[in-house]
Amino acid sequence: MAASIPFSPGFAEVDQESAKKIEESIARKPLLVFVAKGDSRACGAGCSEWIAIEGFFDNQAAERIKNFLINLNRYDLPVFLNSNGGFLSQAISIGSFLREHRMTTGVGRTVPLDCKPTAPISNACRDLIIRAHEQQATLIYEKARCDSACVFALIGGSTRHVSAAAELLIHSPYYLSDDQHQHVDNPLLKHFVITMGIDTSLVDAALAVPFERTHAMSRGEIDQFGIETNGYYETSWTLMRGVPQMPKGALIAKSVTAPTEGNVDVYESRTVFFSCIPPNGQQNQLTYRLLLPKGGASTPEVQLGSDQHVYRLRTVGSVENSQVKVLNLSFEQSREIADAVSLHFNEYGTLGSHRDINFSTSGLPRRLEELKAACEMSDVISLTPDRSLASPERPRRLFYYPPGDTNGVPYNTLQECNKARERAGNAGVCVMK
Repeated sequence: MAASIPFSPGFAEVDQESAKKIEESIARKPLLVFVAKGDSRACGAGCSEWIAIEGFFDNQAAERIKNFLINLNRYDLPVFLNSNGGFLSQAISIGSFLREHRMTTGVGRTVPLDCKPTAPISNACRDLIIRAHEQQATLIYEKARCDSACVFALIGGSTRHVSAAAELLIHSPYYLSDDQHQHVDNPLLKHFVITMGIDTSLVDAALAVPFERTHAMSRGEIDQFGIETNGYYETSWTLMRGVPQMPKGALIAKSVTAPTEGNVDVYESRTVFFSCIPPNGQQNQLTYRLLLPKGGASTPEVQLGSDQHVYRLRTVGSVENSQVKVLNLSFEQSREIADAVSLHFNEYGTLGSHRDINFSTSGLPRRLEELKAACEMSDVISLTPDRSLASPERPRRLFYYPPGDTNGVPYNTLQECNKARERAGNAGVCVMK
């Protein structure tokens, strides 16, 4: 079940009365989050603790989940979801936060030892979880499900595992029939999906299923869309129109997901965009986006090599914990690059480290021609970091609240807030606002 969102182009239309009934059902079983503990293999080899997320993605879920994770400060724990869906904007916001912290996600039912393993969990079990946010529990994959909006939180994990016993279900989200803020298609959702390293055909597949029904994805579809991380994966080149901040323009994009060096089960995604450069659209801008290194390490320089040239990309800033590098090209230069077998990017650090990232150019020449036609027809705005997509409802600041303090102390970053809390003996909480 996916509830109304403000960016719902191409989605199913429902009236106010139907929407109210859906949202009332969501409110009765809002999303729960807690730490679960089991035996030494409870959540996989060498995994005895995990974060459980159960219930519907209610309209306060993102803030609640983020604050829980910030104060827990255990981003190394995997997150297992079991949900029938809910508000899509909340799921996307949670998914973005999970990616920012490079967390691992999966689908599984978490059953506290004092609860019966019913699906869904009983009201009595919900009350038990609400009273104590740490539970001895069992992780069960059978009858575990991640429906509709839940799928878009799941894909926020940098590393993603989906048991063959679990189900992923999709359908068309809805929008209210009297909502006047609709567009031609679904660019924001596709932009989010591809920056997560997922093929945008996932969105097309969801929109093909009527809202009143659900479609259980096959293992082939899960692999096709790139939902489970399992070795090297590339999306197709996708043309998107009406991306926010580019309302009259177009954008083509592709992502590559691969294991990090030295760890076969920790994944990172890179995304490449081609967009138009105003005023006449005769040039385009290549944007290369990668996650910022952990622990304040220096960010790598990036070069793009072709048979004839080596182009050095310039850093223009960061957005959503990702570094953004750009290169301005004429369409002739873009065509030349697209004629190669792949776009070959070299990331190199100050200490001589380097990594090669390749994006297949299959399908790129055709997309570039489509982009050129769109650029010549439109007055466009190029994609820059300060105009890139922000997560829905993304909080602006963090506040540390020592015990007994109702005013709070503002901090600009999570690291600063956690340090303040550590200096106080881990007393108090950090809260996003």
